[in-house]
Amino acid sequence: MIPETGEDLFSCWPETLEAKNPGRAEKPAGTVFDPALPVIEDIAIEMAPEPDHVKEQKGVQAGIEALMNQNELALLLREMKVKDSHILAALQRHEMTGESLQVIMRDFGFISAERLAQVLARLHRMSYFSATQVDLIDAATMAHLDTHNLTHYVPVGYDTLRQLQVAISDPDEATAARNRYHRENPVLVMASPNTIQAVYRTCFANTEQELDTLVAAYNLAEASQDVENYPHLIQDILGGLVRHACYAGASDLYLNYSDLVGVIRLKINDVGSLFRTVDRRLMDRLLTKLVGEHSNAEALRREPQESTFDFGENQKNQYQDLVHRYMFRMELMETQGKQQAVIRILDRQSAEVEFDNLGFDSQTAATLKRYIHMPCGIIVVTGPTGSGKTTTQYALLQLIDSVERSIQTIENPIEYRHGLWLQHEPPSGEGNEGEGTRKILNALLRSAPDVILFGEVRRDRGVARVMFDAANTGHLVFTTLHVPNGPMAIQAFRDMGIDETHLASLKAIIAQRLPRRLCPACKVDEDRSGMLREFDVPWWDRPQTETKVFRPSGCRRCRYTGYIGRVMISDTLDAQTIRELLQKGVQLGTVIENRARAGHSLFASGLRLAADGVISIDEAIRVAREE
Repeated sequence: MIPETGEDLFSCWPETLEAKNPGRAEKPAGTVFDPALPVIEDIAIEMAPEPDHVKEQKGVQAGIEALMNQNELALLLREMKVKDSHILAALQRHEMTGESLQVIMRDFGFISAERLAQVLARLHRMSYFSATQVDLIDAATMAHLDTHNLTHYVPVGYDTLRQLQVAISDPDEATAARNRYHRENPVLVMASPNTIQAVYRTCFANTEQELDTLVAAYNLAEASQDVENYPHLIQDILGGLVRHACYAGASDLYLNYSDLVGVIRLKINDVGSLFRTVDRRLMDRLLTKLVGEHSNAEALRREPQESTFDFGENQKNQYQDLVHRYMFRMELMETQGKQQAVIRILDRQSAEVEFDNLGFDSQTAATLKRYIHMPCGIIVVTGPTGSGKTTTQYALLQLIDSVERSIQTIENPIEYRHGLWLQHEPPSGEGNEGEGTRKILNALLRSAPDVILFGEVRRDRGVARVMFDAANTGHLVFTTLHVPNGPMAIQAFRDMGIDETHLASLKAIIAQRLPRRLCPACKVDEDRSGMLREFDVPWWDRPQTETKVFRPSGCRRCRYTGYIGRVMISDTLDAQTIRELLQKGVQLGTVIENRARAGHSLFASGLRLAADGVISIDEAIRVAREE
């Protein structure tokens, strides 16, 4: 039953904790879960059936506990600044369907997975294990543990008392987690499902060894000329290779040749690496299979072929960990008679990041939060492929109330599905430059959305004009553009025929990059004196004698790369700066030079992080110096 307007939010849902269960409105810490049951391996005890009245009493007690949890959860959600109207909507759905509030809140998009994990941690009196802690796990200390086939819980390390911490994503898995690691006397912590997956895939999944086992089996079959008797072996190697690329966090998987061997490369954190070399005959079979299933050799000889890599119906169960999370684009080509393939990996969960965790400075964050609540205008994110543009857009959109304001999107492809957004995908083959996209955009405007996300502007004049018209007629528009920085975005829109009047609707242009973060465990002092000359700029406000920079080294924790994860650097043109640029009409090069001299550039942002010891100066130069 939902309260009438003006009544307290929880006056009717359910009855107060004290009324439901006198004296137990507050749960004492440490009594959330029953003690772990002993694991009995060799003795079977025959239990007498419980009388009906005992079963009934237990059922009533379980119902009371469930109501208490739902009520307390609702109160915690309110403390986390979730709107009362959202909580009421979730309560109404719970009353009708019996689903838990956490499932409903997550499905509607009222709260992110990480914030929900924080709420559940408080509800069940546990510590919260954040996604940022995954990179600090030392898996070697847990090598003796059973880590096979983990899904809802995973060990994350030992605390200062040498007790094993086990992260769970579902409170119902607490007993199973305790029983599995009962010999370690585990301490449970709460984490999001995404974090659980990240820990398992980063620390415990043996995808590399499994792939090597398959390749060894192929080599034996090839040596005995018996490959044809193992029809699924090539498919298994291909699937194992794709799985390892996904688990390793790769954005691209390359299959091609050198003169003597087949070459498999991965791009991780925007940097390529040589993963494996294989026998040329194996590479022949892998590429023949890809071409045969997604194109044909004759078409490939004429021109490169674009396709999507997917798993057949008979393989979806085997690769269900990939099917529902990832999308795969594929480019097939033939050069000098040699076939090659590039598989682009799109992780649907990678865009699920909270805005406050992206890395914007406080002033820029406050400015952007103000702009997203304006009724109209355009917010543009610029940068190359893989610079996190889509993630930034989604994080900004998640700050907008999708109940009060209608949010509709046009994306190609849809990388992340949100419960209450209306998301549209252009017809296959049309792309953002096709007539189909323009038709969707025009139809979308007739349905009067408040907020529009347009995935990417690819120098299409027609689409750009409709987009700016929408911004000038009461819509807030988000989009991305493949240019290096804000001033060049303005020039690109001019080249598309957008006049100064329409350009004035630009509220913010965000340029960003993702340099690799130094491993905190092994970074070492940068001893090249020439590096400090990079800080000899007018805007630098720290004495050079106090400026200390680091370089990568390599250790077990970072897999001897010297880097763990990535961090964002950015430079934002706000509405006032954009208006000044438009009014003065200064040349593009002059604008960029003047902003750089004042410390407003991607490279300046990178230098600040280098001075803080977060990235190396080499990384700042690699991703932003030319900008």
